[in-house]
Amino acid sequence: ASYDVASGNKLWIADEVTQSYPQITNGSTVLNPMEGYVARMGSTGTLTLSGTSFNTGNQSASGLTRTGTTELNRGYNLVGNPYPSTVSWDDVDTTNLYGSIWYRTHQNSTMLYDAYNAASGFGTNNNLLGAVTGDIPPTQAFWVRVKNDESTASVNFTNAMRSHGTLSGIYRMAAEEGTVRIALSNGTNSDEAIIFFDPSAQDAYDAYDSQKFWAGASVPQLYTTVGTDSLVINGLFSTASNPVVDLGVKLPTAGEYTFDATSITLNENVHLEDRYLGIFQNLNSEPTYAFTSSVAGNIPTRFALHFGMSVTGVEDAGSNVGIYSSGKHVIVLLSGMSAGTIDVFDMAGRMVHTRHIKLERTTIDLSTASGIYLVRVETANGTVTRKISIQ
Repeated sequence: ASYDVASGNKLWIADEVTQSYPQITNGSTVLNPMEGYVARMGSTGTLTLSGTSFNTGNQSASGLTRTGTTELNRGYNLVGNPYPSTVSWDDVDTTNLYGSIWYRTHQNSTMLYDAYNAASGFGTNNNLLGAVTGDIPPTQAFWVRVKNDESTASVNFTNAMRSHGTLSGIYRMAAEEGTVRIALSNGTNSDEAIIFFDPSAQDAYDAYDSQKFWAGASVPQLYTTVGTDSLVINGLFSTASNPVVDLGVKLPTAGEYTFDATSITLNENVHLEDRYLGIFQNLNSEPTYAFTSSVAGNIPTRFALHFGMSVTGVEDAGSNVGIYSSGKHVIVLLSGMSAGTIDVFDMAGRMVHTRHIKLERTTIDLSTASGIYLVRVETANGTVTRKISIQ
């Protein structure tokens, strides 16, 4: 009744089974501890909730579901902090739940999502007020996700997980190492993805990864992929085992967009590759990259991040020839041409690879020892030879 749901204020619950939000219209409806609610107030002001006691002691949400087998967003349940104090997701006791949580946030009037990963301690900053954390403020609702289809899960809070600090919001910028934060923007709204490297993380999907919670169709969205999982936070073992990471984008319309590497805390260069245009840009020195897309929708492989890539030069042989190395890969770009021969030599002059090419872009996987190699590219316009470093 305190929400006065019969007037201009609105209140909803979340139904995982139907992936819908039934509205509460009866003022006598009981609000349950640990259940999350969506509230939209008709006007700005203070809402006072009265009662005889505060929630304390053990609080549990059980019977959380993951129904169906085909829906992309199945398994998300809206729960809430039942206490008049902050509670730590890092300390929470869960059964059959992923270690990530998702907050509903906004940029101006556009609603979107922020994610927090407990294994890494990283949270996204789509709200633009600071990275979200696992310190859940009083009365804050958030999403959790059940791991297995047609199963149930639970989350349990205790007094030992609580703190009585001054936290009133879900934002905090924390110190980070080995991380790339990159955002995709259409000039009105942006969406952030996080890639970080940790020797405790696996390259396959694990607790250091957070799945992408898709926002509305009007928001440009950015993600990486591991197997069949689309991720907003991607924890990987090392740059040596992952020299290239594809960046997928979902664009609401054809038009102009911008990448912005807001934070890079790696001790090596990070290059953004635009495969459609054959462009490599060093994000350490030039963190912003603007591009135009002639199509809307999901574009999974146009862009990629290269870690530790050595750009060995672009030579003019009548038309541009670009020769690059990334990990164990040699990348050759023939701008304006589509035919030639690539020869790779070690420093003793032995040929270790040769290939006839009929494409503007060629990637060669060298199963060779680390070191310096010579790459010779012959085309109808001339010959270019450059040194590269294979890691």
